[in-house]
Amino acid sequence: MSISIKQLADKSPDDAKEKGLYVIRFLITAAASFTILLSGYVAWYASRVLTTGHNPPLGYWIIQDQKIHTGQKARMTGYALIALSILLTVLVIGSLIIGFRLIETLITP
Repeated sequence: MSISIKQLADKSPDDAKEKGLYVIRFLITAAASFTILLSGYVAWYASRVLTTGHNPPLGYWIIQDQKIHTGQKARMTGYALIALSILLTVLVIGSLIIGFRLIETLITP
């Protein structure tokens, strides 16, 4: 037996509010988790670029006519990718904290 949000809101507004908040929190956390995982992958890729000195790293597929950077250019790309992943992680964590605080502020009477 399923019940819609409208039926739940008519019967018990507090339960509907709690279920809605749970869904919103779950979606925010899932999006943040995916973004942090993506940031981790970018950092791992950057570490491979820095250790091998090639971009793309050795063993990766290369699309036809793709330029392979080595040396200083590859290291700069690796450092830029690490900076990007750190920035992305900080922004996501900050957005997560602000989002949860905003939800609590808007919901509390």
